[in-house]
Amino acid sequence: MANGDSESYNHFLLLNFLLLVSFSTSLIFSVVHILFFEFFFGYVLFAFFIVLLILFICFRMSLNYRLFSTLTIVIVISLFSLITLLGAGNKSGLMWGLTLPVLAALTTKYRNYNIWSLIFLGINSAIFFIPNNFKFWAVYPDDIIMRY
Repeated sequence: MANGDSESYNHFLLLNFLLLVSFSTSLIFSVVHILFFEFFFGYVLFAFFIVLLILFICFRMSLNYRLFSTLTIVIVISLFSLITLLGAGNKSGLMWGLTLPVLAALTTKYRNYNIWSLIFLGINSAIFFIPNNFKFWAVYPDDIIMRY
């Protein structure tokens, strides 16, 4: 197997693993949230489970790495941004966003993961600093924002 083929195979394996872990984790957390915490966020997580499961099945059928790596990172950024916006898990869900640079590095090619991380940073900065009066919009103390 040539070096380029080996690298592509590794990317396929990483994306398969990431999708498998992502939809499994979202299923587990959706059930836990529905049973013990917030119903609404449990249903949101279940919807993400379904989307990630469909993405996993479609990726396994088509093996189009470029398309599905981009879709995966967009969906993960959407989920983590929603978690930040809603303050899920009594605002402890914010910690999931710290895993995004690692997930982006595993999901996308070398040059792209910094761009995805900066996009996520911009979205989170907007969530943190745009004044709002909505009930669903979580308000974070300044010390949490600075640490994040």
